[in-house]
Amino acid sequence: MIHLPPARARADVHVTCHQIVVGEPGRAHPGTVPNGLTASAPGAAVIRTGIHTGVVDVTVRLAETAPPLDPEGWDESEEVELVTFTGEVRLSGMTHSPPDAQRGRKASGRDERPALPHPVRVTVGTADHRIRIVNPFQDTAVPPPLPDGLVAAAPDSLLIRTAKRAGRVGLHVNWQDGPPVAAARGWEESEEVEFVTTTGVMRVQGVADEPIDLTPQGAGRYGLRVHGRRRDRPTPSNQPSEAYLLVVWPIALGAAAAR
Repeated sequence: MIHLPPARARADVHVTCHQIVVGEPGRAHPGTVPNGLTASAPGAAVIRTGIHTGVVDVTVRLAETAPPLDPEGWDESEEVELVTFTGEVRLSGMTHSPPDAQRGRKASGRDERPALPHPVRVTVGTADHRIRIVNPFQDTAVPPPLPDGLVAAAPDSLLIRTAKRAGRVGLHVNWQDGPPVAAARGWEESEEVEFVTTTGVMRVQGVADEPIDLTPQGAGRYGLRVHGRRRDRPTPSNQPSEAYLLVVWPIALGAAAAR
């Protein structure tokens, strides 16, 4: 008998399309989950999650014998057989690289945060003095009231107050590892808030092109500094007369930090 150590690993895993994959790198996982929770194919298994996109808390435990099928404290459980041809089984989300769970231990010495996006500059449509930034997968999120200042936050929802009631304004977004050290020059006012996202997706609404995800590093608590500028002088017809700069940085990442 091969002795397995009593190893246990716990990690935040970023998922998309309701799926976590457990299997050998490169192996195709099942496309359907008949029992609603998990299914397997030679070399890979898939676990269906409740949220479509975001971060889930996953614990991996190695055992010498089969655990109880109905463990206490869990809403549901299912069991499948997983065949491995190489002995190298990894836990991963659909599009992100989580901690290595091959042997039930979190890999050390690696930075698991996705790389920060490059700054972007777009135009955004406004309605009723609002730029809305919302979690598209959290329908129950309650938006904050329109602020007297620049920005207001609620879980999975942000509002930026614009001077223009309706139309298009400029939006600059810049991601950083930590809070800005110095104030951005050339902007007339600024305001700072903290906000949380439970799934790790906060999209700017009203963008003409592909929606911008404000929190690509996953679920957690973030800082946001909004700079506002309204130009009173004439501008070229292809440039908005009003613009905002959003600087975003993580404070604490993971599902626990978003609670």
